[in-house]
Amino acid sequence: MSKEYLQNHLFRPFAQEDSLNPGAGLGLSMVRHIVNNLGGEISVESELNKGTEIRVEIIMMDSAPSPEANDEVFVMTEAARKLHGLQAVFVDPPNTSDGETSSQRSLRNALDKQCWGWFKMEFITVSRVNEVGNAAVVLTTCHTLPGIKEQLIKLGKPIIVLCESSTQLRQAYVDHETLRRTVTTDFIAQPYGPRKLARAFTTCKEAPPPTLEDIVLYRDTEIMTLPSKPVSDAKRNSHPRSDLHEQRSSREAQNQSEAVEESKALTQQGMGPRPLRLLLVDDNKINLQLLVRYCKSKKHDYVTAEDGVEAVEAFCSHQKEAATKFDFVCMDISMPRMDGLEATRRIRSYEQSNGMEASKVIALTGLASAEAQQEAFSSGVDQFMTKPVRLKELGEVLAGRR
Repeated sequence: MSKEYLQNHLFRPFAQEDSLNPGAGLGLSMVRHIVNNLGGEISVESELNKGTEIRVEIIMMDSAPSPEANDEVFVMTEAARKLHGLQAVFVDPPNTSDGETSSQRSLRNALDKQCWGWFKMEFITVSRVNEVGNAAVVLTTCHTLPGIKEQLIKLGKPIIVLCESSTQLRQAYVDHETLRRTVTTDFIAQPYGPRKLARAFTTCKEAPPPTLEDIVLYRDTEIMTLPSKPVSDAKRNSHPRSDLHEQRSSREAQNQSEAVEESKALTQQGMGPRPLRLLLVDDNKINLQLLVRYCKSKKHDYVTAEDGVEAVEAFCSHQKEAATKFDFVCMDISMPRMDGLEATRRIRSYEQSNGMEASKVIALTGLASAEAQQEAFSSGVDQFMTKPVRLKELGEVLAGRR
């Protein structure tokens, strides 16, 4: 550039020494404006037909990291510290008869690199749940989960479920509620980056494992026991079974007291309480599965039914033999085909017709009105438990402590 242009036109907007050259002539004026705002200096040396040197000098201070950056660094540092030396096992059966697919192999290799590279975790891939061994956490995919869910619940180790998308994650979260409520479980969607894995691994490691007794069938528990006073004449006339129910209430109270004393005596002798036999009735499959798992954990025998018709059929077919008769019936109220109240009335009628000792019927229901409770008691229900019901509270009723 010529000296005249350098002195008089260099940083002027839209100025060009050669107007035929491409561009708008704004570059240097914008650069000087930015440099001035940063407190810097810009100098230009140029000689016509030889070249140009432009020098920019700015004093830059180290900026403080953002809170978000600090948080991410902390998460990764803490994860590496807590996870170092632990073992992660990926349950991933071959998808084809020829073995694993290329996508399976790519996913496995990526997980292996991240587990070791970021957290120094040992990473192992197995085909079956019974090969998991001493893993601190188990990983599997949404596609594999349905076939191994029951085995994973029985295994009881923390689980990370890998989903291909957020949509698949949301659906898996809904579909596998029983798994979530019985085992520490985290669902993550692609991309499976180190930060996402760090949070999932840390959550699984630190979250206390759910215990069956702490599991809730819906919301908070509210237990309504039998009324201590007799119902009014109007109520008694509208429900012909109320007299029988009051007699059974007194008998059940006496039996409950005897059961408590028997349990105490057995415990003192080191024998523990005897296993019970229960009829579990609920049209909600998740609640039914949780009740079944609770019975298995307590070594109780059980039979399941998903509506009132099945409940009555099961009760009548098993109650004839002393070895198969039920101690308790856990009865849902709102069910298809036949509700729990009608099923209870038919059960009580069958017992009365055959001169049988009454089983204890526990209503587990979302209904909480006084009318619903009164109708339940008049139908033959012994104890009314409003959902959500904690399995711990149900266990206390079964043990005769409530």
